[in-house]
This record gives sequence, structure tokens and C-alpha cells, in this order.
Amino acid sequence: MIAINFITQKDKWLRQGLLFRKAIYVYLIFFCIQLFFEYNWLLSSDSVYFFIPPSGYGIGTALNLLSHQVFLSWSWLFLLCLIFGCVIGLAGWFPRITAVVIWFLTVNINNRIELTGTGGEILLNNLLFFQIFFSDGKHPTSEVWRSISSALDNVSVIACRLQVLVVYLLSALYKLLDETWVSGDALGIIFSIPDYSYLWVRQTFESNSLVLKLMTWFSIIYQFVFPILVWLKPIKKYLLILGIILHIGIAVTMGLYNFSAVMIIAYLLFL
Repeated sequence: MIAINFITQKDKWLRQGLLFRKAIYVYLIFFCIQLFFEYNWLLSSDSVYFFIPPSGYGIGTALNLLSHQVFLSWSWLFLLCLIFGCVIGLAGWFPRITAVVIWFLTVNINNRIELTGTGGEILLNNLLFFQIFFSDGKHPTSEVWRSISSALDNVSVIACRLQVLVVYLLSALYKLLDETWVSGDALGIIFSIPDYSYLWVRQTFESNSLVLKLMTWFSIIYQFVFPILVWLKPIKKYLLILGIILHIGIAVTMGLYNFSAVMIIAYLLFL
């Protein structure tokens, strides 16, 4: 009974959920604009990327429409529809229906450009799916339906939060299985590869091995402690600020802008 009362508590985390929804919709609008500039080599029928057309008529085919010969030349329409859907979502019209459409379009687009992914696309797909169940804050007058609506709000926020925590925890665990991360050499190796960093980054850190080691160990420690410390109110604000700095650093030094943006936006769920 205590668990039921906790889950059905009205507007427990709705503010964080709605703030996250608005922020992620704004991000998607800019994401689509970015893809328009890179349309010819990423999404057009003459794309430089090889793709495997889906077969059958299941959910897998529905989520890979842009890899089907019939829809190859319609990628621009998916982008326009996604922008329009985000605008409708920001206006607060038909929030759950709009969220379903946005998730569907985003997954199709991300699957089409899968080979250029940074990991943030999968996280984005999952978060968009969970936020389908957010309401607009206007609960039914019926007590039963109000409880159901509140439960959907709260459970979906919990699912989004758990998704972020799993990303951090698994990332930290896998790093500990790699001796280059444990030794502190991982970032130095990554930055030495032209495809994974910028020239100015290599020039800046090539003679600062100690700094690179500290940065490497900091990322592991942060990912390990985040799932625990984020629940402690006195230090949560400082933890999130450190995370923002970490992800801005990842974006600037490695070019993983989309991944970093999604992770920073996801922090809104923990406010």
C-alpha cells in the first residue's frame, strides 16, 4: 500500500518530467536543422553509408522505414514532420500522442544514420519512449483515472532516471575491465587518434600526461558515484555541475556533441 501511494502521488516529479520534455524537443529541432545541413551524405538516396533494407512487416521494419527503397527519398519529410511535431509538443497539444509520433520519427532517423552514432542516439530513443507516458499536468477529475495518470507520470520519470544511471554504471564497470582506463592512459590514447579528437587537443595534452591521467580517473569515479550521490540533496547541485563540465569537455575535445547534449538535458530529471 505504501508503494502504491508513493507511485500514485500527484505531480511528484511531473515538473522535472515536463521540463525535460520541453528541453529534449528543443534539442530535436536543432538536431533536425543540423541534419538538413548534412542531408546529402547522411540521409539522401545517394548517401555515402551502406544500409540493409528491412524485410517483413514487423516493428523492426516500421522503425527502419528510411532504409527501405520506397522511403529513401523522403527523409526530408521525416525531418520536417519531426520539427513540426516538436513545435506541437512544446505548445502542449495532445502530449502523449505527439510524444509517440516524435519517438517514431526520431527512431527512424537515428536508425538511418546509425553508422554515425555516438551512443547518444540510443539513449535518446529510450528516453523519448519513456516520456511518452508523461501527461501535460492536467489530471482527470475521476480519482481512479487521476491515480492512473499520476502513476504513469511517476513511473516514466523513474524509468528515465534509471536509464541514465544504468548508462553511467555500465560505462564505469566496462572501464574498470580495461587496463588502459585503470592505468589512466585511456584518454591519452584516444586523443592521439585523429579520428577521435582534434589537433588542438593533441597539441595541448601531448606533454601533460598527468593531467590526462587525472581526467581519465575522474571520469571513472564520477560515473561510479553518480548513481549514489545524485540522491543526496546537499551535494546534488555540485554533482550535476561537475557532470555538465564533464560532458562539455567530452563534446569539445572529442566532438561527441549530440551525446553530451542528451546527457546534460537528462540531468533535468534529477532536479
